[in-house]
Amino acid sequence: MAAAHIFVSPHLDDVVLSCGGLVARAAATATTTVEVITVCAGQPREALTPLARQLHAAWGLDTEPVAARRDEDRRALALLAAQPRWFEELDAVYRHPAYCTGPALFGPPHPDDDLAARLARRLEAVVAAQPEAHYYFPLGVGDHVDHRVTHQVGAKLAARGVDVAFYEELPYALTPGALGHRLELLGERLLPRLVDVAEVFALKLRAGLEYRSQIASLFRDAAGLELLLSAYAAGLAGGCHERLWTGRNFG
Repeated sequence: MAAAHIFVSPHLDDVVLSCGGLVARAAATATTTVEVITVCAGQPREALTPLARQLHAAWGLDTEPVAARRDEDRRALALLAAQPRWFEELDAVYRHPAYCTGPALFGPPHPDDDLAARLARRLEAVVAAQPEAHYYFPLGVGDHVDHRVTHQVGAKLAARGVDVAFYEELPYALTPGALGHRLELLGERLLPRLVDVAEVFALKLRAGLEYRSQIASLFRDAAGLELLLSAYAAGLAGGCHERLWTGRNFG
């Protein structure tokens, strides 16, 4: 069965934390399948920068960190009844020496970083094979270079008429002003769409907790993850929601 909903995640956690409720809702429809493509899921083979080693230590993953994170992703997506698909592209901290400091990860991609061209080719092939699917890409909130590149590819597909919606990335969207800054930077007329995820929100939280290596650095602890994701969901319009952005009606 072809995937009816295809979510594109820059890293091994972005989709579940950001729009895991929508993933669960889509997967609950018996006639559809849901796939989550993670772009930067490749294993680094060259010497690590000090920043990469620092991150591995913070994650508690000094050996085979990508394999461990893939295991987390597999468990999380199994809870949501979604299928993982991992591209072999490298995370920015492994991919280019320009991204060797924390601040360097946030902003436009380096001119010598050719991730966008490679990703566009890969995803054009995905769309060619499944042209009727709904596609979900990151909005780029927070300005992380991997998110911006992934958004750029999604925006170009949308401009060609592919059915694309953009999700707000968490925890970046929790920062006051981050969403407005991103929308202003894009300068596009995007329309918000709220998705009620109350019935599946507890499942989203369970899935989010599977990314154990990331919890301390992103949320401090498990209670922090539950508190912040719950506050975000309730703060959009009361109740329990996630939000998408699209330039046209999205089925």
